[in-house]
Amino acid sequence: MSIRRASEAFGIPKSTLCDHLNTKTIIRKPGGQTILSTDEESRLVEGLLKCSGWGFPMKCRDIQLVVKSHLDRLGKSSNNFNKFNNNLPGKYWVELFLKRNNTLTLRFGENIKRVRASVSTAVLNEYFDNLNEVLKYVPPHNIFNYDETNFVDDPGKKLVVVRRGTKHPEVIKDTSKTSISVMFCVSADGKMLPPYTVYKAKHIYPTWIEGGVEGAGYNRNDSGWFDMPVFEDWFVTCFLPACRNLDGPKVIIGDNLESHLSLEVFQLCEKNKINFVLLPPNATHLCQPLDVAVFRV
Repeated sequence: MSIRRASEAFGIPKSTLCDHLNTKTIIRKPGGQTILSTDEESRLVEGLLKCSGWGFPMKCRDIQLVVKSHLDRLGKSSNNFNKFNNNLPGKYWVELFLKRNNTLTLRFGENIKRVRASVSTAVLNEYFDNLNEVLKYVPPHNIFNYDETNFVDDPGKKLVVVRRGTKHPEVIKDTSKTSISVMFCVSADGKMLPPYTVYKAKHIYPTWIEGGVEGAGYNRNDSGWFDMPVFEDWFVTCFLPACRNLDGPKVIIGDNLESHLSLEVFQLCEKNKINFVLLPPNATHLCQPLDVAVFRV
């Protein structure tokens, strides 16, 4: 049927049919528009399902932080969306997101009493059974372990002897309450990736990186700890270059910190055949290879 005959038969202007055929007309879903595209929401759903499969399902707050990090990274503004505050979605947005994507649902996680928090034999056996399954057919040079360690130079408050009645005893000390975190990552065949250092500072000064290891990474934030943007930068600039040319699946073992993983990290894992194996809660002192065999030596 020609455009002219369709226009006459259905009473639709010829120009409207032409625009539609030439994709000039944008058809939007009814109701309020979402700040994330359909493709972006689909990728977020895939990432959340992957997280759950890795053994650490995200909480609503984690979803909010993932979305904010994604919008900040793209330079998008949420000013025209009343469910957002500085690119951070509110709880109601999360509720609507879950309704739009019914493959996801909220469930209460099992709370473990403190007396049980000291890692049971069953938890450890389950972890190592899963680890053994995941590592099957993965060569040592494709297996990585990462761990961050934090250095501070603040000794805290100490008891000192002063004249009775002194209300504010002061102690002179050569410290500045500095907090510095360093990420180390080593493959199972002994290859060590360049370290990545995070300073608690507003700016990074040239003297802080002088004489650094070749290929080392540097960053800064308000805490001196790894957060989502910093972890993503480490993953992209330090980890991926070390494993991108490796054939077959890769496995990365590390702490169970969901606040580290962004939407971009999920996508990169999928694209580069990378699986995370997360350590059981409260088990770093038992199961974290770098912590047990390197940092404590």
